[in-house]
Amino acid sequence: MTEQLRKGIESEGLTGINFDEVLVSKSENFLDLYPNRELPNFFWAKISGELNKDDFFITEKNGLAVSERAYLLLQKYNIDNADFEDL
Repeated sequence: MTEQLRKGIESEGLTGINFDEVLVSKSENFLDLYPNRELPNFFWAKISGELNKDDFFITEKNGLAVSERAYLLLQKYNIDNADFEDL
C-alpha cells in the first residue's frame, strides 16, 4: 500500500488494519519499460479486523472485506483494478 493511502486510512481512523515496512524491488521488465521511474514508498497492510466490528477484515473465504466508510476512502485512490462485490 502506498504511503499516501496509509496516511489517508490513519487520518480517517479506520480500524482493523496495521502497517509495517515492506521490501519492494523492480523486475527486469519494469526496469526495461520504465528505467527512470521512481516508486512511491510502500507499506505492508496487515489486516487484523473482525466482521461487523472493524473497517478492514478477512472473510471466511479469505477475501479482503472493507466497510462502506473504508470503501468511500479507497475510491479517492487508484483502485481501478480492484474487484468489489457486496457481502
